[in-house]
Parts: sequence; C-alpha cells; structure tokens
Amino acid sequence: MTTTPTQSYPVSDIDIFDAPVSLNPYAAYRELRDLGPAVRVPSGDYWAVTRYDDIKAVLQNHEVFISGKGTAHNDMFNEPVAGQVVLASDPPVHERLRSHLIDKLSPVAMRRLRSTIQQIVDDIIDAVIAQPSFDAVPAIAQAVPMKVVGDLMGLPEEGRTLLLKGADAVFSSFAPLSPAIAERIPHAQAYFAWIDEVAAQGAFTPGSWGDALNDAVVRGLMSREEMTATISALLVAGFDTTVNSIAASLRFFAEEPGLWRALQEDASKLPAVFEETVRLESPVVAFFRRTSCDTEIGGVPIPADARILVVYASGNRDERHYPDPDQFRIERNPVDHLAMGSGIHACAGSALARVEAVSVTSSLLQRIETIELAGEPVRRYNPIVRGLESLPLSVTLKDRS
Repeated sequence: MTTTPTQSYPVSDIDIFDAPVSLNPYAAYRELRDLGPAVRVPSGDYWAVTRYDDIKAVLQNHEVFISGKGTAHNDMFNEPVAGQVVLASDPPVHERLRSHLIDKLSPVAMRRLRSTIQQIVDDIIDAVIAQPSFDAVPAIAQAVPMKVVGDLMGLPEEGRTLLLKGADAVFSSFAPLSPAIAERIPHAQAYFAWIDEVAAQGAFTPGSWGDALNDAVVRGLMSREEMTATISALLVAGFDTTVNSIAASLRFFAEEPGLWRALQEDASKLPAVFEETVRLESPVVAFFRRTSCDTEIGGVPIPADARILVVYASGNRDERHYPDPDQFRIERNPVDHLAMGSGIHACAGSALARVEAVSVTSSLLQRIETIELAGEPVRRYNPIVRGLESLPLSVTLKDRS
C-alpha cells in the first residue's frame, strides 16, 4: 500500500475493506490518521475520515454530510432503502421515522424492561454454564439479542435464525461490492423475504415494537414499505452490533484476569467496562455519507456529492483524543466514544445494547468464579462490523451452597 500527501490533499490506496486489512486494521487506521483530516481513496472513490474530532464534526453536521442518498458505498444497495429507514434518511423524514419507536427505545423504557431482559439473560446463562466449556458466540453473544430483540419486536419464533446470516449479509453490503459480499446476498434476500411475510400478515405480539409500527401504518403515519424497511433495519442494528460487543467483552474477561477480578470486587464498574469495550472493539467499523455542497474537513476541500467514509473504529483509537488508545483501561469510562455514532443518527438502540451487555456480565458475575479461553478465538470477516466467529471459553462455577 502507498500513501501520498499531495499539495492540496492526502491520497492513499489503503483499502480498509480488504479482508487482510479488515481483520487487523489498526495500523492502517493510524496511517490514515497521520496523513490528514480527510484522505482521498481513489480506488473506492471516497474520502476517508479517521480522526476523532473530524468524525465528530461530520456526524454533527447532517445538513452538509447527508444520509438521505444512502449510507452504503454501492447505489444498488442504497436505492431500495434511501429515505425509507432511519439510518438512510434526512430531516424531516428522519424525525418522522424515528418517532415511531423512540419512546420504546429510550433509557426510561429500558429501565422498565431491565428485569425482563435480565431474566431472559439469566435463563440463557444458566443453560450455558451447565457445561464447563462452550463457544460463547452462538451460546451467549448470539442467543441473547436473538431472544431479546425478537421478543421486543414481537416476531414469531420460527424464522429468527435467519437473523444470523441475514444481519451479517446486510451489514457487509454497505462496503464496496466484492465477490465475498456478493456471496452473502442470498442470505440478505431470505431475511428480507421473511420480514416481508411477517409484516404482511401483521403477525406481531400485541404491545410489541412490531405491533406499534403496524399500528402506525393503519393510522396512515407511515407506509407499509417504510414499516418493513424500519423493522428490517432495527433488527439488523439491534442484533449484530450487540452480538459483537458481548463477544468482545467476554474475550477481554477471558484474556485479562485482572479485569474480571476488578469486576468481582466492584460490580459498579460494569457500565464503564461496556463503554471501554465498544470504544476499543467498535462493533460498527464505518458508514458512508454524501456531501450536499462543496465543503471542507479539517481544512481539506471536499466537493459536492462526494462519498465520505466515516471510520468510527479509527476515531475510537485516535491518540489525539485518547491516551494509550490501544489499551483497555477500566477507569477510562469513555462515554464520548463514537461506537454508537453521534448527532441525529446516534444509535437509537444504544440503551438496549447497554442493558443487554451489562445483564450478561452481571449474570456471569453472580455465577462463575473464573473465565478462561478454551481455544483460539476466530475472527469473522465482515468489512463493516467487527466481531468473532467463535470464542471457546471454559468457566469454573462459584460455590453457591
């Protein structure tokens, strides 16, 4: 790879979506950060924004850095959802779509649901730790959000497993099209077909999120197409990112015994551990924006209608903002991290993700004494979300007699 600071703007051929880079990206991120506030990547026809302050500025300026043309690289994936889902819309459409669920996703609503979610998590954990060793990705990290989000959305049990490969395929489609991404498209299609069928039948549990959206359609507040797209987007966003943040935290616990002991001594540090986990291992790597006019990023001139790649995972390790950014520090509590976005597109489900992840750790703290790796963790390749395919763990139980 080569990088060139030209007279007017820096240029690089670093491809953060390429599998070898994506699986171990942090040196590439640092190189891009060192080049400048915005780096032109001609091979992908976009500008990469990788520094914390510049990312925050882009995300806070939704009038110039717009989402309504789509937040993926490829227009084939943007066109079906642009302007129809929260992630890929601008005001006033964005506010209208977000309003249908914001009361159910608020921190206040999550506090009311905390005991229900904790019981779901406890039941899953009790079944898992009955075995001395297990793969924590399918057994815990996937099982928890599949049950929690599926129940909250009011989905039938049959078909929920389509979320596993469906969410992976949908997220990967935000990157430039490649053979590896094309192979996943059938999984996305199967997932969307299932959601279409459930939505058409109105087969949601009464009082659920899906029921609320269906009611909005009946009252003429949104179209059925918008409802289906919103449900699909919420399920994907509420599933894969939570899977990856839970798996990342479990790996930290297994690899750093001192961290687990610190939590055993003081469980009040649980929220801070979640924030540091998603800062260090950001579940969502990056999304795109488009410029609505000629503008600049940190003094670098950017033309109108340019693709802007906002690399959250790089900003969260920017040494200009975080001291020793590659180290896990339990005392850091980085509530200003970018893992959940910022501005009007900050993750609507962030409160739910926090409750799920903290509930998992809380449940384990009550039940196990030690947690260790039982094999080598396997990283899963996805150009947009960073996570594990497998995490073999072994645990010893507390004496609860």
